[in-house]
Amino acid sequence: MSLFSRISSWSRLALAAAGCAGAVIVAGCAGGPTTGSTATQVAPTAVQGARYSVNWPGRYIGSSRCPSNAPAGCTGIDMVLTLNGSNTYTLSTTIKRRSQPYSFTSNGRFRWDASNSVIQLASKDENMRLSVGRAGLTRISTDIMSEAEAQRNLLVFRKF
Repeated sequence: MSLFSRISSWSRLALAAAGCAGAVIVAGCAGGPTTGSTATQVAPTAVQGARYSVNWPGRYIGSSRCPSNAPAGCTGIDMVLTLNGSNTYTLSTTIKRRSQPYSFTSNGRFRWDASNSVIQLASKDENMRLSVGRAGLTRISTDIMSEAEAQRNLLVFRKF
């Protein structure tokens, strides 16, 4: 029996949410902080050299639907991402359930790509690439989500 098969379905959802920011932060969940609906969600335009031309440090918020493989009872996922000028981050995730929400926080460092317009959250809990724009951040991919899948499940963080 593999380790993955021994983990409860809620724990697997938490791992998926942490690992890919788990279909996290697209808009449209009921309750909690939201940024709009999935149908009207528009990705911020990436800014070449955003590291030096965009005021990117700060707090970002977003919400998403539960992934298709989520256990029954999942009603949405809310996230708050704080980016610090020291290239560190804190990501707080809340998986909303019909019973009681499940929340967890991950911290780590992020790095900029060669274009200085994409950051990668890099820790044992996260591995997500985000495009940096003037109006927010857009998920590009994760270690368990391809760029094509990320485009289908648009995830946008709005600064607040």
